[in-house]
Amino acid sequence: RTWVCFRHYLAMPRYQNVITRMLNDRYAYGLGGAANSSDAIKRALRATCSMVWFSIVGLPISSFLLLHSTPPFIDLVPKPISLGLRVGDGRGGGNQRVNHTPEYAAFKREYYEQNGPELVRRANQADHAVYEFAVRLFCDRLVDRGVLDMPGGARDLVIAELRKHAKSSVVCGDVIRMGELAGDGVANTTKSSHSLTAASRETGKLLYNGAQICLATKPKTQSKTRMTLKQ
Repeated sequence: RTWVCFRHYLAMPRYQNVITRMLNDRYAYGLGGAANSSDAIKRALRATCSMVWFSIVGLPISSFLLLHSTPPFIDLVPKPISLGLRVGDGRGGGNQRVNHTPEYAAFKREYYEQNGPELVRRANQADHAVYEFAVRLFCDRLVDRGVLDMPGGARDLVIAELRKHAKSSVVCGDVIRMGELAGDGVANTTKSSHSLTAASRETGKLLYNGAQICLATKPKTQSKTRMTLKQ
């Protein structure tokens, strides 16, 4: 787990854009085809749209609540909000897994000193695009499936988690703002319903380009496949 080893690993095409390969029905660590091509990315986006549910690493509570807002799991009782979910503090508590070894601490320090995040992004540009799209679609579904309207404080849990997750705090800004306004009693602008979901649907507008792409592709069937997407 040294930085030198990681740089070597990062430069190997076999380990680049593995999410895009999998979503193109290819072996994740194979070298066949161009995983970073425009067509491969489009196919990966369409495959993401076809998934009824997927989770996002770093958003365990939101992922869990979204699962329980998706048929057939929506009919399960008791509702998950009653199970005492809480957002972790980032130090190994709550729902997060964090490494605490000295070796990992040294690697993490050098990772940021050597501009590791940008190097990872450059080596996995297709996966970066697919992941950002998936987060946008994920947040759109949080609204569309009523997760922010679940009783028992679900909105506060989801908003807190979205704000802590770097990618979602950027691409899901609209959802965060909507949730915060709704919590203050400001966002309820429709006459027919006081729910955030109903308000979103009545506008006739989609929150994210991700959802627009999904509508444009109109997959005939939805896959039962589930994945955990990790940047």
